[in-house]
Amino acid sequence: AESGVKIYILLWDIVDVFMSTAPLVEHAMDILGKLHPNITVVSHPGLNVWTHSHHQKFVVADRRVAVLGGLDLTLRRYDTPEHPIFDPDSAVHPGVDFVSAATEEGYKDHIKQYFRDKKCDVTADRPEIVAQPWQDISVWLEGDAAADVALNFRQRWNWTRCDTVEVFGDGLRNDMPKMPKIIRSLRKPASSDSTGSMDDGTRQTLTPGGLPDSSVLTKPCKVQIVRSLGKWSGGLSKVEISHYEAWIVAIGEAKDYIYIEQQYFTSNMGEGVAKNRVAEAILLKAKEAIESGRPFRIYVVVPTAVETAPVAYYTRTTLIQDGDDGQELCLMTRIGVLLKSAQQGSYWYGKGAQSMMSVCSLFSVDQNTSGRWDVAEIFVHSKVLVVDDRVAVIGSANVNDRSFVGFSDSEIGAIMWDGGDGSIREFRLRLWRQFLGLSLDGNMDGAVMDPGSDVAFDAWKEVASGNQTLLSSVTSFTPRDSITSFSQLQNLKKEYNASSPADKAASFVEPERLKGMQGQLVKFPNKFLGDQKKRSLTTKLVDSFDLAKPVFL
Repeated sequence: AESGVKIYILLWDIVDVFMSTAPLVEHAMDILGKLHPNITVVSHPGLNVWTHSHHQKFVVADRRVAVLGGLDLTLRRYDTPEHPIFDPDSAVHPGVDFVSAATEEGYKDHIKQYFRDKKCDVTADRPEIVAQPWQDISVWLEGDAAADVALNFRQRWNWTRCDTVEVFGDGLRNDMPKMPKIIRSLRKPASSDSTGSMDDGTRQTLTPGGLPDSSVLTKPCKVQIVRSLGKWSGGLSKVEISHYEAWIVAIGEAKDYIYIEQQYFTSNMGEGVAKNRVAEAILLKAKEAIESGRPFRIYVVVPTAVETAPVAYYTRTTLIQDGDDGQELCLMTRIGVLLKSAQQGSYWYGKGAQSMMSVCSLFSVDQNTSGRWDVAEIFVHSKVLVVDDRVAVIGSANVNDRSFVGFSDSEIGAIMWDGGDGSIREFRLRLWRQFLGLSLDGNMDGAVMDPGSDVAFDAWKEVASGNQTLLSSVTSFTPRDSITSFSQLQNLKKEYNASSPADKAASFVEPERLKGMQGQLVKFPNKFLGDQKKRSLTTKLVDSFDLAKPVFL
């Protein structure tokens, strides 16, 4: 800003009554708005829209470069692929960010005073406090794709300026500066009516964390920017659902495997109220593989228990647990039914659904400076799809209707096709090395080079199952079949977190065995949280996303 750069910041105007994080937006507007006259920061949409959220997460500079994905620029979100749970030297979570990463103290009503109070840093307790590890993924874009991200921002910015129903929020926005139509670009900027595309020569950086890897920058991908956008979020007369279409298109191209990393997974296979058919698209690919008798694998990584019991329930009933009435069958069950029709002598004859599909979560273990071991779940916040090492979708959209229907939450992402030199494969391998505890230099990649094969799938399951068994034998609160409800899990965690460091250490059974944890992958047990039932009120709230509290972030 001091060098003359114009900076425009558009924030989601969180409604205080629904979200405890609303003070963070107020604080950001207060601080950023006073930094320099060249910085303009506004929020949208105000009180007139409180059932949906602006969920796009991106930064774009001069139409030349952009970063987009699932990462929110707020407290406790920064992390590294190693996901350390102890941070005694403030290397990962400095100041109050560590408080928020380790506890909920960062989200309090008087966030401005909280930020300015240096006593809020818990430096003295850092050796004993466990931070919340956070898994997120973004993509670096250059060239025409970045220009299309800028076009998306200009469209939304100018809509915010003229959104006449903003009277309930901050009033009319006539004082907002217009976004310039022409900004210097690396190459020909996208036209004003373009939906956005990328040619073969544009370079991509696909990173699971940290700075872009220069070795990846030279690998080209074909890229298309995709969105969820509607009337309230972008002034469109017809909603755009290209983000959802990208998922369906990519899954439809699958021949060997599908890999999904998601915070939420609520989808439909013919029944229920969910409109998106991601799960059905996956089921159809499984059916094709069974009928043709060829190997095919489905890998899913999700959190074990997201923020609320109803949301956790719908993730499980989409993936691994049949509905309460026994009529709505989960994806795992439906694959099992299809496998019963496999022809004798074929590849799939006599095999069960768990020979095709695996659902896992991520955990991190560490030892503090006093020698005490601890365990923390790595919260999976990323929104990623990879198919056959040939196509990937990275963005802000969860697998649920809020993200996919267009007239609800605004979303942005990129669908990328490999340019022929293995950039998508390298991206997937970087993740799997992290999860499976493989050498980061690629020397141990041999077993997982072909995710559709028995060798790769068995290696994945062996690590996940071994880690799950290890954690459940040492701790009392990690995933296992004996923890059958969300409330039981929450009580176990609450009891453990309230314990003294000495009591925590005493509650572990031979904690030194945690040295044997391989990577971060942990199997999601079939009966884990299995007794959790949907309830009448929460069912209505989750089923009808138009009425739901905006927690699907």
